[in-house]
Parts: sequence; structure tokens; C-alpha cells
Amino acid sequence: MASFPTSKYARYKRATAFFLDWLLRARGRGRRSGKRVQLDEFNDVVQEIAAKPSTLTPKLLGELPKALAACQCSITFREHVATFFADDQEGHRHFLGLLKKWLASLKQVETQQTDGTVKIKRFENYYEVLQVDEDYFPDEETFVVEKRASKRAKVDRELLFDQAFAEDLRLEIAYFFLELEELVEEVFDIYEQVKKQERTMMEATVVVKVAMDLADSLTAGLQFRYPALQTAEDLLFVLMDHPSTSMKNQIAKAAADVQANFEKDGTYKFAPDKNRVRLRTSWINKLIHGAI
Repeated sequence: MASFPTSKYARYKRATAFFLDWLLRARGRGRRSGKRVQLDEFNDVVQEIAAKPSTLTPKLLGELPKALAACQCSITFREHVATFFADDQEGHRHFLGLLKKWLASLKQVETQQTDGTVKIKRFENYYEVLQVDEDYFPDEETFVVEKRASKRAKVDRELLFDQAFAEDLRLEIAYFFLELEELVEEVFDIYEQVKKQERTMMEATVVVKVAMDLADSLTAGLQFRYPALQTAEDLLFVLMDHPSTSMKNQIAKAAADVQANFEKDGTYKFAPDKNRVRLRTSWINKLIHGAI
């Protein structure tokens, strides 16, 4: 059974912070280092780097492959939960568009500068991103200002991160639900195996205990960061206040699939929906009410 010592949102935030920190340090090499930092401003910074890679220090150039890996991770994590965001929510789509644009431009620099001896991480899908070591990207708390950086460097980093993560409550809760759902699916799978006499009840009990412990850990971490979130209804309100059309359609389909499975053989089964929007099912609600 999979474990979740570090939440998926935490992985996303680490990757995004590492990439933005790299961009900020690259920006500091140019004429904009004295101006107030803004996310959209990095369009020009990236274009300048693409046009003249020599503006990068050897250290920044050496970190480029890892920075691009971080950007790809960030994009993949955001795309995986895109269905949770309202159709008119510009913040999510805008930032995702910026990341994709910067990645495409900087990949050209990477191709020009590497000689084939540098090992570059590539991610084809979400599940490959999950295989990245948890500490591959450092925690933002460990970032340090370079010796020759401007006096505003630390302040600029804080402002930049505030902009990048300001609207991420919905994103973090979306991943919280997905992780709970994965735990519940593991529990249902093990009991299906028990019914088929492929596993023992003792093994199933262990799986359930681990799942509940992990659910408690995820919940405690979320409530520590957001004390106002006290009930399952609080979490659902954040996600469902302005649900996207695609999300509503997928929830309706998932509910219909669950009902169809029950009418067919008298048992509840996970609907074969790859977008994982079944958070309104009784399984999720039971686990949430047990953990919160």
C-alpha cells in the first residue's frame, strides 16, 4: 500500500518554489533587479535568457535542467486537478499558461547548452512525477540569498511566492481529497481481495489502520495550516462553491456509474473514472467525518 509522508500539494509547492527561485536569481542578473517583482514580468526575463544564455552565471546554467524539471512537475500537478477549478477562474489558467510558456522557451536554452553528458529528468505523466524523490527539490525554508544579490532579494522572493501561492487553498484541498480517495480505494481493494480469499482479514485490518493513520495525518496538517477548516462541509464548500462545468458533469457520471454497479451486482464499487472526482460518494464522506 502506498504511503503519503509528504502530501502531493507539498510536492507541488516545493517544485514550484524551486523553479521560481531560479527565475528570481536569473532576473537578478539583469536590469530589472531593482524593480518590484511581478510574475508576468518573467516573460521578458525568460525571453532575454533564451536570446542570450550567456547572461546566466555558470551556477544558474548548471541548475537549469533541475529548474526545468521543477517547472514540468509544477505543470503536471496543476493539470492533474484542473477539473476542480471553475471555468472562469483566471488565476489557475493564467499561472499554468505562464509555466508552460516559460518551460517551452527555456528548453531551447537547455538544448543549446547541454552536451549530452548532463542527465536531464523527463516526465511523461503525473505518475512519473510522483516517483521523484521527496527531497529532490529543497524546502523553500532552506533557500538562501546569494552573496552578491541585492538587498531586496529576500523580500522579492517572499512577494513572488505570495503571488504564486495566494490562491492555492482550492488546489491544496483538491489534492487532500484525491489522497483520501486513494486511501479509500486501497481499503476497498483489500476487502475485495479478502472476499476472493486472496488476502486475510488480518491483512485487511492492517491496511485499514494504516489508511486511517495517514488520513489523520493529512487532516491534521491541513487544519494546522487552515484552522478555520473544521468540518467536511467547510472543505466541500471551498471546492464546490463554483465548480466547473466539466467537474459537475464528471461527478454526475461517477454517481450514475456507482448506482449502475450497485443495481447490477448489489455491491458498491469505484466507478472507472480516471479523473477521480468521486469525492461526493459515501466512502469519502465517511472517511472525512472520521478524520475531521
